Amino acid sequence: MNEQFEKNKELFKDKKVLKEAIIKHLDGHQGGTLATVRPDGSPQASGISYVNIGLTLYFAMDPESQKKINVDQNPNVGFATFKDFHRWDRTRAVQLHGSCVPVTDPEEEAQIVPLILEKWPWCVEYKSMMEWAEKVGTIPYYKIIPKGIAFLDYPKFGFNQYVVLEVD
Repeated sequence: MNEQFEKNKELFKDKKVLKEAIIKHLDGHQGGTLATVRPDGSPQASGISYVNIGLTLYFAMDPESQKKINVDQNPNVGFATFKDFHRWDRTRAVQLHGSCVPVTDPEEEAQIVPLILEKWPWCVEYKSMMEWAEKVGTIPYYKIIPKGIAFLDYPKFGFNQYVVLEVD
């Protein structure tokens, strides 16, 4: 381990501080890459836009999409979102693994739509998307419940150094 990492990882020994840093990172991003497993066992990576409540990520899913087929068959997923990947010395990222499941509680689902409209107010003006949504009818929402989260902050920790939050 490098000296910079050892010094700065002390900041995140407190689980609450680490959790707050991860949530701040998630709050500040629009989307990321969802990794799923196809029925034949091969991997699939898909870009998704998300909103989050704390560490839980929410997103709408095309009811006929391959990624929906994948997570309905195998809910184990990976997800990554990052910033400034083109300048490695500025990289900040969240990489997590967890379960991706449908949102079935109407009260929970009622919290998601306002968050989407707050994050992307222009989406109701996106004619093509609105026409698609009308044609599809019910669009399912899914959530990613993380089990473990790696938080990378190269400016603080140095290259290829990260801290991990195990989620209860």
